Amino acid sequence: MFVERMGLALRGFGGPNCDLPATMGDDGTYGFTDADALDGAGMDGCEYYNPFSRALPQSFVNGNSNPDYNAEVANSESLLKWLIGQRQWNQTNELLVFQAVFSGETNWEVGGGSVGYAFGAQSRNEYYDSDFNDLSDRALNPCPYTLPASAALGLVSTAQLSPNCSSPTGVAAFLAASDEETTERTIYGVFGELAIPLTDDLNIQAALRYEDYGGFVGSTLDPKVAVSWELSDTLSLRASASTTFRGPPQSFLAGTGTALSYVSYTSAFKAIDTVGNPTLTSESAVSTNFGAIYQNEGLYASVDWWSFTFDDSFQTEGFNSLLGAYAGNGCTGSDGVATDSATCNELRTHIFPVAAHTNLGATERVAVNIINGEEITTSGIDVAIRYSIEDLLPGTLGLALEGTYVLEYERADQLDISGAIVLATGGDLVGKLNYNAGPSFTSKPELKLNATVSFETQSHYASLAARYIGDYDDTGATAAYPWLATVDSQVTLDAHYLFNGIDNLTIGLSALNLTDEDPPAARGDLNYDPFTHNAFGRMIKADITFRMPQ
Repeated sequence: MFVERMGLALRGFGGPNCDLPATMGDDGTYGFTDADALDGAGMDGCEYYNPFSRALPQSFVNGNSNPDYNAEVANSESLLKWLIGQRQWNQTNELLVFQAVFSGETNWEVGGGSVGYAFGAQSRNEYYDSDFNDLSDRALNPCPYTLPASAALGLVSTAQLSPNCSSPTGVAAFLAASDEETTERTIYGVFGELAIPLTDDLNIQAALRYEDYGGFVGSTLDPKVAVSWELSDTLSLRASASTTFRGPPQSFLAGTGTALSYVSYTSAFKAIDTVGNPTLTSESAVSTNFGAIYQNEGLYASVDWWSFTFDDSFQTEGFNSLLGAYAGNGCTGSDGVATDSATCNELRTHIFPVAAHTNLGATERVAVNIINGEEITTSGIDVAIRYSIEDLLPGTLGLALEGTYVLEYERADQLDISGAIVLATGGDLVGKLNYNAGPSFTSKPELKLNATVSFETQSHYASLAARYIGDYDDTGATAAYPWLATVDSQVTLDAHYLFNGIDNLTIGLSALNLTDEDPPAARGDLNYDPFTHNAFGRMIKADITFRMPQ
């Protein structure tokens, strides 16, 4: 929907056949050539838009007739078509890879045998192109209002007519205009790896990779070392340490994408524009792992400690966090005058329209940037146990338990794109919901477990899996809703059956969330935590697969 056309139509000057000329006066403002022009609202090809239900002949949801419909005040088809525009865009991603890899064994002999090697080089050419029609192209249509008549009617000030508006979000009411972009880059890399069997029981893997992205992203040299040590026929140890590097996807570097999200300060869903950032640098991580494995004929058990430290990870500014920082810094001011400060002026570049600068409840859209975030450190313990009993009632009984316990998830404060304004306070986020701290601050329950019992014969397989998610706290829940202070733990059951007793035919039946459990209540616009829990109830799935004989 066109913002300007809707404004004109609500004043009675809508439709493709309405002519409302205006001229600029000596004072630099617009007025109408004909002093009686305003008397022509709704006449001589000009139409009013009726936003009320009496203009609708029937429900567009269920098709029921509207008993209050009045054809005399209905909107014409030509007016409705005039109000709506068609956005078109095309985005292209192309990837061309050249790679050469050489591998084999060296003549270097150590206690466990020959040292193996692999080395190579790679070239990746990435091409990204975004193309928009005129309606969606910010360069052609940057502002909601373009006509002098809009200024003459008082819909907008003369200073805000295109192309001089302070918020160049385009002509549409919801989807923001975007910028055409064509980028291309070639990434060069070389790598090498050695497999060193120091003894029959001790193996070392050493690798090194160099990549060069050029530009803001730059280059990186990343090593990896992994060790496996078999202490006995049943017990072994493993450890690894490495660094990793990821350059920003080209779609992160430019353009604007719009989504509908719940904005707490308005108690409504509003437009959120995610804006590309051409100055993004790479993200990197250091990962370490140490574990032990025990296995015999029927039992496999492993325990691993892991740790990751992320630097400059790709994140998105939180729209509610931006509004929270605006309110927290007193930027709305008083007596209709917004506070003039460096912090407030920076935050105002995210918030539209101008009326929202003194009243956040009037916010219609928020612009957020893709940024390089601050440091994140997380560690935990993974456990896996699998036990099988063969030849039990002509089949095999299997028992399995897998789980993750998060020890820490420390992250620094999230800052805005300027790096000077705190949007969300960091800390150890384990065992917390972290709601409203921004899209990069998701829930972090401490414990997750999966337990499975299965039975398998030559023709049948059946299993029952229990999935457990531990409880976690919502430190932002208010005293008025004490039951939301803790997000309860949950257990769900999944059952599966598979029959393959007929050649080339497989029949499967599954019941997910067998007992039809609801997700535990949590503070948020969905009333549950979508990052951890699932709102789907019981789901039954049946499938039949037939393979053509060879």
